[in-house]
Amino acid sequence: MIAALFLAFIVVTIPPFELRNSKGEKVKLADYQDKTVVLVFYNRYTSALANVWTVPIYYKYKDKEDVAFMWISDMQGLLKFVFRIYKETVNKSVEKLGLPYPLLDWNGKVSKRYGMSSQGPLVIVIGKDGKIKWKHEIKSPVEPTEELESLLNTQSH
Repeated sequence: MIAALFLAFIVVTIPPFELRNSKGEKVKLADYQDKTVVLVFYNRYTSALANVWTVPIYYKYKDKEDVAFMWISDMQGLLKFVFRIYKETVNKSVEKLGLPYPLLDWNGKVSKRYGMSSQGPLVIVIGKDGKIKWKHEIKSPVEPTEELESLLNTQSH
């Protein structure tokens, strides 16, 4: 019984966070309370898989005012001098592709609080009510996205 209550608490409680994006701007999850938020957690080994799977969905829903996407990069273990190269490359890519700047989780704490493992990117959808509506670890670039898209269709206007 206690384990079930604890699991229910984890599923519906959204840990707040504030991170800087790759341009240095502060971004708070709390600023997106009235939106359906798609969080995409990845690390340097899983970024390609995260992008292949989620960027097409972003393009499909980016103009919906009540849906927001956040890519959160677990930067744990990345050396600062490597970061300069990473930041320059990433910023050029997101500007060219018209994507939001990724948020940088330097110590990996936010990624861990949301349950990201080192195995694959993690996608979490937070509803306008502030509760987790969907959680999925991406294992393959060819996984179907219908479940996520159906959820976004029902959550947005």
